[in-house]
Amino acid sequence: MTHKEFMSFSDLVLQLTQDTIVEQALDGSFSGGRNGPHGDIETPVRNTAYWLYTLCWLIKQGHKELQSNANMAAEYLLSDVARPMKAAFWCRSNPEKNFSNGLIGQAWVIECINYAAKILNRGDLTQLAIEVHSMHKWNDDVNAWHFLNVDGSHGSIHGTFNQQLWFAAVGAQIDGYERGKKLALKYLDSVKENLWLYNDGVIFHDTRSYKKPALLKAGVKFFLRDVSNTIKLYLCLKSKRKRSVGYHAFNLVAFKYLQNIFPEHKFWGSNVNTKISNVYCNSRYVEDLNNNKFSYPYNPAGYEYAFFLDGDLTGIENMIVNQKEVVTISNKGVKIRDSFDESMTKSRLYELCRMLEGTKYE
Repeated sequence: MTHKEFMSFSDLVLQLTQDTIVEQALDGSFSGGRNGPHGDIETPVRNTAYWLYTLCWLIKQGHKELQSNANMAAEYLLSDVARPMKAAFWCRSNPEKNFSNGLIGQAWVIECINYAAKILNRGDLTQLAIEVHSMHKWNDDVNAWHFLNVDGSHGSIHGTFNQQLWFAAVGAQIDGYERGKKLALKYLDSVKENLWLYNDGVIFHDTRSYKKPALLKAGVKFFLRDVSNTIKLYLCLKSKRKRSVGYHAFNLVAFKYLQNIFPEHKFWGSNVNTKISNVYCNSRYVEDLNNNKFSYPYNPAGYEYAFFLDGDLTGIENMIVNQKEVVTISNKGVKIRDSFDESMTKSRLYELCRMLEGTKYE
């Protein structure tokens, strides 16, 4: 990435933030909206965490005038409103689903408050990250976490791959939290066992070992002796293809976090890692990202890949163009394309800050 490109992205972050902080509530929160294509009504917790990250990144760039806004957002996440029963953050309001949004709802907040703790020099945020992460029950039998409910009770082992991966990654990042690093390493040691890949290397959205669904459990012999179930498996994989494509780069961000912490781990030299890392070179995958409701307007694959590739935009130029077209700012104001929820799309621009944080430019 060139210095000019870096500055262009930085200007976008600053302009959008200046346009949005006027909407910050007196309690420090930002509006929640819905979680993109999934459609669940969300509390302000997730978006506030994202904006906290963005504000802190801008403070690090020299915009000290935003410290008050960042500290207000931090206070909201520390409040009883965000954690009404002193357990998991209350992230969504769908009565048919857990209010914590599984592991990933907690992982997003932990990632952001952990980053903010360093910029704002707030040990209380670090302690909050440790407290919430450590309350999640770990299962030694399958090297995975149970999700934590808002009331402090434990749910089942979460069966979505990205949620386990991200929870490992954010726990390993917290300074002084040795349990987080220890469990993340145990998770990474067994991660290959829990990866189901499409032929082109895209990671299947669900996880085999945690859920052990009947269709994925019995292996090749199962396919050969039961044609009807093979057809069902094929339909399952096909139906999850679009979602899996939309989340692939999101998975790579978490893998990058883990690689930065455990650079000598054997997984990085594996054929599996090579295959998932090079998916972006596959034309079918790139095509499948387009018109994908789980991609650019929700999971910002362009910025996620740029982070994964250390700011080297070679080979992902079209992804970056597509990503930049989602949120644009002109003298006519902010324009957002193809979004299920504009507040979520804007707040998730924090991933652009993450990209810039790790970018090397000429």
